[in-house]
Amino acid sequence: MLQKIQNIDTENKKVFLRCDFNVPFDKSGNIDDYTRVNATLETIKYLLKHNCSIIIASHLWRPKWVWKEDLLRPEGFEKKFSLAPIQRVLRALLRLPIILAEWITDESTISQAKNLKPWEILLLENLRFDIREKKNDENLAKELSSLADIYINDAFWVSHRSHTSVDKITDYFLEWEKAAGFLLQKENTYFTDRIENPKRPFIAIAGWAKVSSKLLTIKKLLEKVDKIIIGWAMAFTFLKAQWYNIWNSLVENDLLDEAINIIETAKKLDKELILPVDFIISNTFWEDWIIKIVDFNKIPDLFMGLDIWPKSIKLFEEKCKWAKMIFWNWPMWAYEFQKFFEWSAAIANILSESEWETFAGWWDSISVINKLALSNSINFISTWGWASLELLEWKKLPWIEKLKTQD
Repeated sequence: MLQKIQNIDTENKKVFLRCDFNVPFDKSGNIDDYTRVNATLETIKYLLKHNCSIIIASHLWRPKWVWKEDLLRPEGFEKKFSLAPIQRVLRALLRLPIILAEWITDESTISQAKNLKPWEILLLENLRFDIREKKNDENLAKELSSLADIYINDAFWVSHRSHTSVDKITDYFLEWEKAAGFLLQKENTYFTDRIENPKRPFIAIAGWAKVSSKLLTIKKLLEKVDKIIIGWAMAFTFLKAQWYNIWNSLVENDLLDEAINIIETAKKLDKELILPVDFIISNTFWEDWIIKIVDFNKIPDLFMGLDIWPKSIKLFEEKCKWAKMIFWNWPMWAYEFQKFFEWSAAIANILSESEWETFAGWWDSISVINKLALSNSINFISTWGWASLELLEWKKLPWIEKLKTQD
């Protein structure tokens, strides 16, 4: 049974709160979507209500390391990877001072954590500034755990990773000293229940780029859903496997046999695997490209498929019309360019206009939904990502095992 924050004593405690503030940024370096920050406010406010002092930890993107002054410090971290933008957002949302530590477990940060008073919040710098975070390092776990009395995980997105702040750190807290935050509880409960007990017909809209990284996920989805719509670049591997010319479109030639196997498995299970029927194509991937519109089987030599077009949208709309549950995890391909945004927007509208249950995840999908102001018309919008796919593949997640009670 998963230990919950509301079932442990947090009153006047110093709490280490692992969040997921790995947010998207626009070209100007501003936060493009606040969903993940807003999603963990319930847990933060709960802790403040119980007079806690809070040490918040998160990572941000994937910094590269270089040697500097006998420490491994990410190249250019001061500007590009610092959590300073998160500090500003939290300060505005909570209307409280937020202290941004200079580092993670250096003497200065340890001193700040030690002197933290109730209702004070210390935000550690990007956890991935310390190379030991991704190594699930014993010493870093000891250092981080020494900062607090209680450990709370509210970072569902990264809870599939055996990283120090998610996995190893929990070894240094007793059963009643560690728990899942409200966001993590909601994500786990909703996703698990809907996948295991779906309303039917159940349709999944998958927009991944590569078959290779999602092979097992697709197979597991076929066992759960009634129909699966394959969008984005992954569709080209399935098309080429059926001997259609896709020319310069993104394809995984070493997985053509696997694609055929998935198509045959869908037939055996009496599940429908739906591919796009038309594409926007170009001979280059650039801002000022020349584009054409063609059916899926008429992509000319030297051209590449970039996105779906109206025939595909109409097909997807028709297939989803009778669904009682729809799951969407990723936009169509080039949604970040305005000229192609409307096709990912069309997918979001399919969900929002459904009379039945709809849920969506992954920040790109969330970004599309938020830009269209459709969040209130979709039943559940998740911050999930790889962790949900790991669950779908029936793999154990570190936090599931280590945040469980003995009851």
